[in-house]
Amino acid sequence: MFNKNRRFLILSIVFTVLSLALNAFIIYQACLKGGESSSWSETISVATAEVINTISPNTITEVNMPDWSSFIRKAIGHFGLFGIDSIVTTLAVYFSIGYSSFYKHSLGISLTSSIGVLVAIVTELIQKFTAGRSGEVSDVLIDSAGYLLGVAIIYLIIILIIRNNRKKALARA
Repeated sequence: MFNKNRRFLILSIVFTVLSLALNAFIIYQACLKGGESSSWSETISVATAEVINTISPNTITEVNMPDWSSFIRKAIGHFGLFGIDSIVTTLAVYFSIGYSSFYKHSLGISLTSSIGVLVAIVTELIQKFTAGRSGEVSDVLIDSAGYLLGVAIIYLIIILIIRNNRKKALARA
């Protein structure tokens, strides 16, 4: 069985590679021209509308489909994708720096949060100069909110696991 340091190293490498790949995908998506980007979100919007309309017929109609598409683009394409990115990146940072002290938790949270906000800003700046796209401050805020929520969730879980392990260790002592 792997010792803890070896497991952390392997997990650090795995999550770092996943984080880099996901961030590359996000930046790639930001570089797509307006029509190409719209087709990605439109596919998801239509698929989710079909599921909803199967459950509750005529909920998403031609009249409200543009609003639904906008919601899906913001909820999944911005908030959700950045939330997933933050989970992967937070785990990469966590397994890279360890968890032994409050200082390292604070450093990890600060580092991970900064990465997320930076990627949000960079992607919107790219879109500002891409044909058929526009960089929006509101999208930076949505991206950052999804990212920060993911960071908070992961660190809350980590803190709960550490507290539980400490309680078990004290109970054994």
